[in-house]
Amino acid sequence: GELDLQAGRATIDGVIPEHGASAGGVKCTVTGSDFNPDGTTTVTFGKKAAVEVVVVDSYTITCTAPNNPAGPVDITVDHSVDGIVTHPNAFTYHDPPEIAEVSPDSGTIMGGTQVTVTGGNFTAVGTTRVTFGGVAAGAVTVVNENTITCVAQATGIGSVDVEVSNTVGSAVPEE
Repeated sequence: GELDLQAGRATIDGVIPEHGASAGGVKCTVTGSDFNPDGTTTVTFGKKAAVEVVVVDSYTITCTAPNNPAGPVDITVDHSVDGIVTHPNAFTYHDPPEIAEVSPDSGTIMGGTQVTVTGGNFTAVGTTRVTFGGVAAGAVTVVNENTITCVAQATGIGSVDVEVSNTVGSAVPEE
């Protein structure tokens, strides 16, 4: 007799990282099982196709996330032979930070000035950094999506650029 062996149905366990910039371009690894390196495989984030899709092995696909509006999206793997599998809300897009105001707008060159930065999109995942003229601020606290408090460190005399950065981007105050 004949034995008909069929490949298992692909599954998606998740994606690493689980968050990225709404601008796209994040290198991602989709993990799961029964991914098929033969045939054509596409990966979509929401309704947009990822690029640079590579089926590394039956457990791993690498790709680059497309741009999408902020918020969670499903990830779908579509294989020409084995069909389609979707993992709901597997990846969350975030907008980059924005700076509206830095207060006070001056301090001592010795550092130690308590500063409040207001703006938006400050609660994206990962570490949030604030720099004054390239010098990292101390005691950085993301109070909420619109407020950061920190302590300016010693810098040189004169005006310095203030920058807020996190895993999805960076911002300087608008002129």
